[in-house]
Order: sequence, then structure tokens, then C-alpha cells
Amino acid sequence: MHWGNTDIDTEGCILLGQTRGPDFVGHSRDAFDTFWPKFMQALAGGTVSIQVLGGAARASNHDEVRNAATGEL
Repeated sequence: MHWGNTDIDTEGCILLGQTRGPDFVGHSRDAFDTFWPKFMQALAGGTVSIQVLGGAARASNHDEVRNAATGEL
């Protein structure tokens, strides 16, 4: 999990954000900066479980992102 705004910013990782649009995650750094200390505190305290809700409606674009990053077709 990290901050980022588009599929160019990830290779399948969860992008954190406060707003969402077609192919865009907004206010990502703010969301990450709020989330990460809480996550690390919970992790230090024991088991952490994360449930992803409202994810992308389409299938993973991992291959598209990798190809764009490496220049492969």
C-alpha cells in the first residue's frame, strides 16, 4: 500500500486516496499520511486484517502497467 494517483504509480499495489474517479485516486498522499501511522501502530499491537471495499470494477491491469514501465508489448 502506498500513495499514487494512476495505474502508472502501481504494479498491483493498493493505492490509498480520499477521492476516486475513473482511473484516478485523489488526495493520495494525505490519505497515506493519515493511514500509515495507524496501520503501523495496529501492526505492532498484533494481527492486522485489511478488507478492500469498492475496488476497481475491471480486472487487474498489472500486465499493462508492467509493460508500460518496461516498454514491452
